[in-house]
Amino acid sequence: MKSIWKTFAVLLEYCCQTDYESLLSNIETEYQTKQEDITNSFKDEIEMLRNREVELQETVNTFQDHIQSLQKEAFHEQRLREKVEKDHELLKENIENEVSLRTKFEDKVGIIAER
Repeated sequence: MKSIWKTFAVLLEYCCQTDYESLLSNIETEYQTKQEDITNSFKDEIEMLRNREVELQETVNTFQDHIQSLQKEAFHEQRLREKVEKDHELLKENIENEVSLRTKFEDKVGIIAER
């Protein structure tokens, strides 16, 4: 970048017959200051974004753990539901068998009582 300014200074001196060294030095210093400010601003922004990324990743991990926990609980509840339905079917069969047996018994008792 300095070579551009030096070339510019030589051209100005040639055209205007004036010394522009101090003017160019001030412009170069101002440019470097602005460049450093922008660089520092970008560094701060990058650091802030990295911190935010870490926070978001922690949030994602927390939610993934919660999802896994809920999936395990849902699996357990599904197995429990299947067991309860199976037990219900067995009880229903037992009740139907008992009702059938009782009906047969009452029919036999009714036939014996009629004689």
